[in-house]
Amino acid sequence: MKRSRMLLWLVLAALAALLAGCGGGGGGGAITTAVIQGLVSDSNGVPLPGVAVTVGTATTNSGADGTYTLTVAPGANLKVAASKAGLANTFKVVSLAVGQTMPVNFTLIAVGKSNALTNLDTANSFADSARGASVTLPASSLVIEGTNTVVTNATVDVTNAVPTDTNYTENFPGLFVGTQNGADVAIESFGYMTIDVTSGGQKCNLGAGKTADIAIPVAAGADPGTPTIPLWSLDEATGKWVHEGDATRDATVNPVVYRATVTHFSSYNLDRAIENAIPFTITVKNSAGQNVAGASVVITSTNNTGGGKWESRGVTGANGTIRFPSVAPGQVAVNVVYGNQTGSGYGYDVDNGEATMTVTLKTTVKKTFTLVYNDNGTEKPAANINFQVVGEGGPGTGHDFANGTTDANGVVTLNLTEGQPFYMYWASITVGGVTYTADGQANSIAALPSKIVMNVPPAP
Repeated sequence: MKRSRMLLWLVLAALAALLAGCGGGGGGGAITTAVIQGLVSDSNGVPLPGVAVTVGTATTNSGADGTYTLTVAPGANLKVAASKAGLANTFKVVSLAVGQTMPVNFTLIAVGKSNALTNLDTANSFADSARGASVTLPASSLVIEGTNTVVTNATVDVTNAVPTDTNYTENFPGLFVGTQNGADVAIESFGYMTIDVTSGGQKCNLGAGKTADIAIPVAAGADPGTPTIPLWSLDEATGKWVHEGDATRDATVNPVVYRATVTHFSSYNLDRAIENAIPFTITVKNSAGQNVAGASVVITSTNNTGGGKWESRGVTGANGTIRFPSVAPGQVAVNVVYGNQTGSGYGYDVDNGEATMTVTLKTTVKKTFTLVYNDNGTEKPAANINFQVVGEGGPGTGHDFANGTTDANGVVTLNLTEGQPFYMYWASITVGGVTYTADGQANSIAALPSKIVMNVPPAP
């Protein structure tokens, strides 16, 4: 009997140790953090290494493939900032609970134009972005921020972007949320500009009672076409946009711009509250057809009227669904991440004024490819070209597309969906007027060649 009690005690002790190691019984090892991860690219879609991604005191740098992973303390309204010298910084705002993972991709664009201005205390001055955005400064209007010291010389960086730019929502700063008459509204963007002024390393702004005139361009295909449009300035603390009045259309210049007078410098945005909005409910399921709680969802829409862009994100609840109350009618893209599973959707159903979509998750794996072209027997890196792999699904399952841009060494890493019957790939590059191509297929991800050699196609 004593021996039996001793064995029982040993079993219980071992079980207690195991539970403690797994976080059971309130012991150590319980998850207390959340994760933010994503890809940082430039305006051409090329992955950017060495970009600092910061949330509070937590920081990391994107790797050689442009990806990053950052473990953070969970909470509401976390500011996720991305920065690299020579590029226009941007940030997103996300909310995360313990154990959740949120995908946040960034596209960093080059500073539009650095304007070196002199005699600012005696003469009116003009600065532009080289893409149609501009600011006109009256004499003696600039001061060192927080002081009354008038600036004589300054560098005025002006940068702008339009919704037709590649990955516009990924370089758009802050949230697609505006504050108007004390209430928050979902807004869709038609273009923004950022004005950053420094003198001798000190940040500058407009002095008390001073104003400046700005112009923000719009693009064909993303033009509200209205005589005026609401103008909003970015609140860096909250990521929300504050209504500043209206900007007035000027179609006498190319590109068309909207003009306004402002009292301070920050980022300014041409936005309107989403019109004819409909609620949108997304359900996420696994391959077994079960609803998935805790899946991260990013939704982007392009309005059918004018082409304004909108984006939002969130996490599915216990029933595997998430509801967005205001989505612009138009083209919608949904991307979902849950661990190493991803899913996407583009089509949706509308019933009684509400839209619904179901996204099924699939397991993904990373595979790195090296692309070269055969130049008279010498293999050379195929840099900065798009490479695409398509997983051909079975009946009713559709296709899974994965594409990316090669780096200077012709290397690109793609996230491919497992389990498709076969995979097809193709790529091409034109150098010195000569076009080189490659294509092929395989019945598994492992069977896809890691090295793709492009050759001049044979004459027909």
